[in-house]
Amino acid sequence: MNNSLLVAAVAGAAGYLFGRQSIPAKPSKACSKQDALCAKKGEGPFTLTYFAVMAKGLGPALVAAFSGLDWRGNRDTGFTGAQWAEMKKSGVTIFGQLPLLKTAEGLRVNQTTAILQYIGRKAGMQGATMEDYAMSLMLMAEGEDIYSVLQKYVPTQFVGLGEGAKGDRAAYDAFWEKSLAPHLTNLENLLAAHSGSFTSSNYTVGELYLWSMLHQACLVRGLELFESTPALGKWYAALLQHDTVRQVLSGDSPFGPIAPYYLSPDQFVEFKAAQKQ
Repeated sequence: MNNSLLVAAVAGAAGYLFGRQSIPAKPSKACSKQDALCAKKGEGPFTLTYFAVMAKGLGPALVAAFSGLDWRGNRDTGFTGAQWAEMKKSGVTIFGQLPLLKTAEGLRVNQTTAILQYIGRKAGMQGATMEDYAMSLMLMAEGEDIYSVLQKYVPTQFVGLGEGAKGDRAAYDAFWEKSLAPHLTNLENLLAAHSGSFTSSNYTVGELYLWSMLHQACLVRGLELFESTPALGKWYAALLQHDTVRQVLSGDSPFGPIAPYYLSPDQFVEFKAAQKQ
């Protein structure tokens, strides 16, 4: 199943199971006109560069799309994975990795969470209150934790089960209940303690980054991922149905096409077979 069909199938099922959720059309802005660190009128666009896969690219792409700031991505620059070796050799990426954000003024920002915070600071997406800000930071860290466990147990486009440091099929099967489920339960409890919403603004950088990791897990596991965490499932479904999210997932944002990075064992076999054709 290709990316667009897979996303559409999950979105349709989410809408059926959880219903349409009501979320404001735009994030609230916490920046004041006097804030020296917020975006200024007339500023040039920033450029976001990453491979054409979700992994650590979906979160920054979502934050950029929700920010309301002027930005460019692979669709505009023409960047492809074939250019990565030369780009890395040039030293432009600071830490030798992607994603990379570069401003029109020449500032380079490496490391995913730094990029999220940079955009969030400029766009007022770090939360309307200190409580929101703290929550956003926690959810961003939780997104990083989920990424780490997915990397350890779930196949990717490039690494199958039992390859490198990746676990075997038994470890993969156990992962969903033993490793990931506690994370989901903690998030469910956190939502319950906050009346079903993590923050008052709904679109902090931490929320969007966490969502990007849950979405990738859902593309592998399906909506049964949220079988024991219905409130988290509703929160996930609400964002999945958002027009801005759909624009990014469909490849219509400046980021361009963005394919699933994590695959189930069966999806991995199909993917590798398709590559050989």
